[in-house]
Amino acid sequence: MEKHRIIVIDDNEELLSLVVEFLQESGFEVIGFNKIFNLRQIEDLQPGLVILDLEMPGLSGFDILKQMRKMDGLKEISVIIVTGLRERAYKEILQLAQGILEKPFCLYDLLRSICRLLKIKKPGGVKG
Repeated sequence: MEKHRIIVIDDNEELLSLVVEFLQESGFEVIGFNKIFNLRQIEDLQPGLVILDLEMPGLSGFDILKQMRKMDGLKEISVIIVTGLRERAYKEILQLAQGILEKPFCLYDLLRSICRLLKIKKPGGVKG
């Protein structure tokens, strides 16, 4: 199976570690960042998917997402937003992202969203 590269960006170190480890165990190549200073960091890695926390200090997830959609090397990359926000912000986000998961979320719901967006049935390491 081809390894799909996923970038996870979340300022919550505990959640970041949990998601990265879960996805690696599920057979993905995963790179985690607790902050992004330059979108070239993402572009250089050419991921198939980005999982992005919406609310972060400094450059917010929404700012990152808006910038990604303007860059030739990033605008086609699928993005799943994870957020503690509720429905009020969804309309604008869904115009730019392919999915939203509310925190706290189930890791298997995240995995299902990833498989749907990457058009794969099930990553190699997932049992069941």
